[in-house]
Amino acid sequence: MTKQEMVNFILTVCVIPLIGTVTAYLISFLKVKTSQLKQAVSDNVCQKYIDIAVDIVSSAVITVNQTFVDELKKGGKFTKERQQEAFNKCKSIILLMLSEEVKRVISLLYGDLDRWIDTKIEAFVNIGKKV
Repeated sequence: MTKQEMVNFILTVCVIPLIGTVTAYLISFLKVKTSQLKQAVSDNVCQKYIDIAVDIVSSAVITVNQTFVDELKKGGKFTKERQQEAFNKCKSIILLMLSEEVKRVISLLYGDLDRWIDTKIEAFVNIGKKV
């Protein structure tokens, strides 16, 4: 057997079957890495939208408290009805400020945008009471 025949034999018997195995492994590896990258990008985008939404809720609660609630409290007119009115004002501000994309992401992640907003408003109002 000549050197060339020996090289051809080794390539045919050993190397060519390995190429298929290595290619399959490489494709699998790339699919996993691509999936991980997509998840990381998705997580980052979702977190960005959540941060934006939380900031908007916080700002709306502070604004309504400073411009509406504080004045009513000074005059002793902060009744249950006025409390609901303040809540509704706050929620209206939030819904106007949230982009459709942020609303969509919050809905996808938490299921119910209105319930998420209500919960966040209550949480920030509670935090404000403790300060």
